[in-house]
This record gives sequence, structure tokens and C-alpha cells, in this order.
Amino acid sequence: MNEAALGVLKHLKRDDAGIYVFADPKTGKPFGSVKTAFLTALKKSKIPPLRFHDLRHTFATRLVATGVDLLTVKELLGHSNISMTMRYAHPSQENMRRAVVSLIGSPASRDGHQMDTKPQMATTASDAKSLN
Repeated sequence: MNEAALGVLKHLKRDDAGIYVFADPKTGKPFGSVKTAFLTALKKSKIPPLRFHDLRHTFATRLVATGVDLLTVKELLGHSNISMTMRYAHPSQENMRRAVVSLIGSPASRDGHQMDTKPQMATTASDAKSLN
């Protein structure tokens, strides 16, 4: 849980000293289904229909968009393999453009090469032996 979410939870108005964060005000017991509350919130806010599970895709996509590596996203989502995580993290055109632009000005791009691909020329016989 990040600091923003924790801050919201700490400042929730609590009418009683109940142990549950989200409780039915009539019974004091936890709600039976998060999905029911989610669907009610969608209706009241007039957000177009989406599945509760779509939030996992949004979470993964936004993590990747901010530069979080796929292995970390995999762990946060609890996936057993990276291929499942790749189904969740959807790269946007803007993020792909930014990735390519990020190479401009990097030390590896100064001569236009990511690695040394220039052929090496031997100037002496001992140099020739070391190249082979």
C-alpha cells in the first residue's frame, strides 16, 4: 500500500471504535462483497461499465508507464511467471516513444552505437594474435 492510500485510510471518519475499515453502518460487520460496492460506486459516479478485474490491468499498466520493471510488477501482482504479467501491462504509444527518446543523449548513443561494432584493425603482429 502506498502512502496516499494509507493516508486516506487513516483519515476516514469512524463513527465507532469498530475494527473494520469498511463496515455496514447497520450491522458494524464487514461488507459481504467488494464487487457489490464497486458496482454501486460505478453507477453513482456514472463511470462506464468495467470489470473489477480491470483494475489489475490498470495497476500493471500504470506501474510500467512510470518505469517500474516487469519483474517488480510480476511480484506485486503475484504472478508465477513473467508471461502472465505481460498480458496485464499494456504499453502505450507514448510510453514506447519515450523509451526510444530516452536513448538520445545517453552515453551509449554518443557515437550512434549501443556497443562497439566497429571492426578492429591490427597494427602489429602481436595485435593480430590478440584479435584471433
